[in-house]
Amino acid sequence: MEQFDSLEKVKNYFRQATGEENNDACYLVALVDTSSDAAIIGGILGGAVGGAIGGMVAGMQQQYDGYLLMQTNDGFGLIPLIRDGIAWVNPYAKLQVHPEKYFFVNNSDIKEFKIQKVNMGTGRRITIELNNKQKIRVVANKRDKHLPFLKECIEKICERNNCK
Repeated sequence: MEQFDSLEKVKNYFRQATGEENNDACYLVALVDTSSDAAIIGGILGGAVGGAIGGMVAGMQQQYDGYLLMQTNDGFGLIPLIRDGIAWVNPYAKLQVHPEKYFFVNNSDIKEFKIQKVNMGTGRRITIELNNKQKIRVVANKRDKHLPFLKECIEKICERNNCK
């Protein structure tokens, strides 16, 4: 986690991946959103255990555990985060940054972009739905003691995208 515990470190990963600096970009560290229809249905049918199992299954279907995100005027740059072991207390612990797997999603490839409040308003779920029906769903917490700079980053992304 020390690899991306400051905004400057996050920006450095994007400089490394792209070879350039983007002063107008918004940056974010976010975890893959493992909540899913399966978790909701499992929760209804099987109580808390069913919901937890559905959420774990959704998580296992994901290729990555999180992303460093950079929103520019042209789209989103994403650097995958992959968990190397179990993180019991800190959800960012053991996440490894993979700048060599950087990819960019152009605005023209995005069908819909949504930001929703979650966790009683302290977090944001960001959904990027692509024209080919794929979705990138992540969650970031404004009040995260492990990454205090996220509050400023989330507010900047919300300001840029007219969300509350």
